[in-house]
Amino acid sequence: MSLDAATAFRSRQPGMNQEAVFEQLTKELSNIRRALRRKIGRYGEEVEAGDSVTAETYLNAWLVLQRKVAASSRQLRDKVRKAMKDHNQDLARLAELDSVFDHTMASYTSQCFSHISKVLEQRFHSLQPSSDSPPETGHTPDDWLHRYCEDSQNLLLAELDVRLEPVLGLLEACHNEVNHSP
Repeated sequence: MSLDAATAFRSRQPGMNQEAVFEQLTKELSNIRRALRRKIGRYGEEVEAGDSVTAETYLNAWLVLQRKVAASSRQLRDKVRKAMKDHNQDLARLAELDSVFDHTMASYTSQCFSHISKVLEQRFHSLQPSSDSPPETGHTPDDWLHRYCEDSQNLLLAELDVRLEPVLGLLEACHNEVNHSP
């Protein structure tokens, strides 16, 4: 029923040209992506590496970044939808459809991304050398931790791309509508 209502959605207001807003939102997408990529690239640096390196410390830092990625992408997606609703009926309908799909998929998406932390915890323990095994020749004791941090960063970068993809698609539809309008 929500999907049917979204396809029949009619904005109550006449449209206003939002081309400048779409350009600004495109720049904001680029800035958010760049800033988050920088933060993700520094993952692990803020953790105090002492004698006791624990999975919990690194997972907590990872979860903070994951929440930041989710919140930033959600806020930007909401901004884009609002601008679309202000532009014209076609984009307003698309924004409403996106909202329905987003709401429908939200719990599934959240559930899927929540499993990554369990995978990372297993990865941490599989890479962590045991205290009774001698370090491999030619490797420093922290190589495993560096590798773990790289794996964690790659997973966050992949999640960032997945979460920003719908925003990118909406903005592309906005630019197509603006450029093909009479």
